[in-house]
Amino acid sequence: PLSFVVEKLGAITGVVEVLSPDGTRRSLAGVQVTATDGAGNAFTTTSGASGRYDITGTAVRQGLAAGTWTVTALVDGYEMQLPDGWPVAVVEGRLAPTVQPLTLTADPVDLRVFVYDPVGDTPIDGLTVRLVRSGQPPVTAPPCVPVAPATDCGGIYTFTQIEPTRYTLDVSGGGYAPLTVAIQVPPGVPLTQIDVPIAARPNTVGGVVLKVQGAG
Repeated sequence: PLSFVVEKLGAITGVVEVLSPDGTRRSLAGVQVTATDGAGNAFTTTSGASGRYDITGTAVRQGLAAGTWTVTALVDGYEMQLPDGWPVAVVEGRLAPTVQPLTLTADPVDLRVFVYDPVGDTPIDGLTVRLVRSGQPPVTAPPCVPVAPATDCGGIYTFTQIEPTRYTLDVSGGGYAPLTVAIQVPPGVPLTQIDVPIAARPNTVGGVVLKVQGAG
């Protein structure tokens, strides 16, 4: 009679998360996750909408052989908490996948907000411009100091070294209607500029961001 040796191959699964400076975590989709063994065999997948990834092999080779695999997670604008990756032991015969959470940190970026009166496209200085996140104290753009020979700041408000994520942008003061708008500061872009119109009206209005662009 013929005899066969059946090897139960393994799998690695987990969730990719971003650790914020305030200690909160959020899942991250679209991350390239790769598992590599000591012989250089590699399997790659991409984290889904919930941040979950599953490495189970390919159509050519089903599953991961027993041994130590190094798991890496790559996406623009983020760094791995373990720069060399996570060592993961795949055990022969284990029925359930090996669970390995992956933690990334976001590279800080700068944000420049240009506020103007659409009537005449006039830049507006002297306003209070804040970034607000749920559960966090607001961050206010520091006062602008004109650089000679300029005598004003041209409606520019700058936030430096902030986390790329979603914020509420609040603009008020100067006899203009208070404005609140949701914005997304993208990762991997060292400097982003947002152009925001503000109306010289006494009543509160909702704002619309007309243009978001990366700036070099």
